[in-house]
Amino acid sequence: MNSLSFQKYYVRFKQAALRQRATLTYLSNGGYIAQFGTGPSFAIMSGLHGDEVSGPLAILEWLENLSDNYKPPSKLWIAPLINDDGWNKKQREWHNIDLNRSFNENAPNFLKEIMTSLKITKPYFFLDLHEDSDLNFSYIYQFINDKHSWTQQLASSLDIQIETWSDFASWETASEIYIRRLGCDYCFTLEASPALTLQNRIKLHINSIVWLENNIKVFFDTE
Repeated sequence: MNSLSFQKYYVRFKQAALRQRATLTYLSNGGYIAQFGTGPSFAIMSGLHGDEVSGPLAILEWLENLSDNYKPPSKLWIAPLINDDGWNKKQREWHNIDLNRSFNENAPNFLKEIMTSLKITKPYFFLDLHEDSDLNFSYIYQFINDKHSWTQQLASSLDIQIETWSDFASWETASEIYIRRLGCDYCFTLEASPALTLQNRIKLHINSIVWLENNIKVFFDTE
């Protein structure tokens, strides 16, 4: 189980982001948003649920292992660990609030700050990293009306399943719905299974970031 506190996590995240010459936006709960690179934005988010540790740890490991001359395929927007209270207490919610049902006008201040930043950034691509403790397999959500095949390709690359959805009302105020309403069609919410070891969950999430990076590069090279 992870023993890295929210505060210590962000000490390391800040150091790794600044090594990439990132612009940091300070959040009122002590976290940061990091942005670096140029072009249309690829937004990466995790840690909405405090007991889902593999996503934030994957982002930190991936970022810390980037070379000093790394060149992102597009502008990167990263909010790696959002739920300070839940993370430190090793529980899902933030003060009894599900942050992934809180992307609305009643959101806590730090989440409103993230929402504002996303509204300004208008991501072209979006990845949200989660864990699903109710199922013993990993999967990615696919909106049935998407016009692209990236979700199927990503699922195939990661060797995970697809769970389809079609009703916005069922997921209203979730992160992906908020992003889609900003005009982003390339949205990916990945759920790693706790049946995997922590290191394999981390590896799964890192592989999803790398796959999207590589395909974003190809996407813009062929546009």
